Amino acid sequence: MASHWASNKANVFLYHLPEDSVHHSADRAVPLDVQLAFGTPHHPISSQRFGSQGRRLSLALMTYVANFIKTGDPNRGQSGSRRVPGAGLPQWGPVLPSPAPPQHKELGPGLPQQRGLRRAECSFWTELVPLLNGETAELGAESVQATLTPNLSVTLPSGQSQTKKDGYN
Repeated sequence: MASHWASNKANVFLYHLPEDSVHHSADRAVPLDVQLAFGTPHHPISSQRFGSQGRRLSLALMTYVANFIKTGDPNRGQSGSRRVPGAGLPQWGPVLPSPAPPQHKELGPGLPQQRGLRRAECSFWTELVPLLNGETAELGAESVQATLTPNLSVTLPSGQSQTKKDGYN
């Protein structure tokens, strides 16, 4: 999906939040990425559930999200510079329209840039669907249409004319 939007000239940035100690301390009623983006680890009531790593991750994510909202690019601040303002955050690479697996930001220590997020889980979409699309294209549109919509015979009740039947459509 991200590659589709990227090939249509949209600014697309992916992230992944892996399972780690920050997850175990968070409130499970709200997704952790939402809690981090809205600064939950810095609120006095919930700050005890998050350690310093969770608070640093929250500051980084808030900076990226604020930049993206302002400029359409998480790396570009209000001044327009490509340097991420704040604590020297690493660049977040966009998803590019290419056949290679898209890159994503790993929300964890060091905020590394990764590639191939959930490749095995997405193999249905990346391998089987294009294969099926290729096979159906070889069959031709008429045979595919005939396969998808079988002929259904409509029989009219004995006392109903074709004109009345057409009036219902």
